[in-house]
Amino acid sequence: MKVKLNLNPETETEYAEIHVRSLTPEIRRAIELLQGGGQSGRIQAMQGERVFLLEPADIAYAIVEGDRCKVIAGEEVYLYKATLKSFGELTEGGSFIRISKSCIANLDFVRYYEASFGGSLVIVFKNGHKEYVSRSYTKSL
Repeated sequence: MKVKLNLNPETETEYAEIHVRSLTPEIRRAIELLQGGGQSGRIQAMQGERVFLLEPADIAYAIVEGDRCKVIAGEEVYLYKATLKSFGELTEGGSFIRISKSCIANLDFVRYYEASFGGSLVIVFKNGHKEYVSRSYTKSL
């Protein structure tokens, strides 16, 4: 999809125009975000057939395993139907940081981190789970 942005400090009323062939779920979501609606910052995640609305502050980390994205909140594991990239966009500006290509961590849930062999770091979360920080992401940590 092509995106065009026009920044003009003299604009009195902000608006967005969307030109599409059909109204897809992704476009509906974009419209809700632009209108300020949606889920007021909550993350939709599933356990079995149940859908939960999780507060980002309750999530320790999100990780991709195989072809699925999972969200870990405490000891609970939830399935996140969208991509890790979209999770990162939803939690942008908070205490979340990407620690590898497959994991985004909430720094508020980090108990400690330490050096591991090979120049990488390992993060230990308050729930006892461990995840490795890729060398390319250690600088941002």
